[in-house]
Amino acid sequence: MVLCWFFYSRRHSLRLFEDGIVNQVQILVIRVIIGIVFGVVISRIFFHAIRFDIVAGLVIFMVGMAYVAEYFRNRRSGQ
Repeated sequence: MVLCWFFYSRRHSLRLFEDGIVNQVQILVIRVIIGIVFGVVISRIFFHAIRFDIVAGLVIFMVGMAYVAEYFRNRRSGQ
């Protein structure tokens, strides 16, 4: 599902979200997977080790910030 999303145009991918094909649980799973990948990379770059507590903290922070950004984007557009 994640790979298919990257190959669609921006307009088509937005339509996937509007039509309900990608539900909120799938969005959460995608965000957590991407958060884990970025958490491991950031942990490796800045702390020179992959520690579970650092990666978990980064994942929680990044996923939380994604939902905060979505809240402000939806509030501005009136949804």
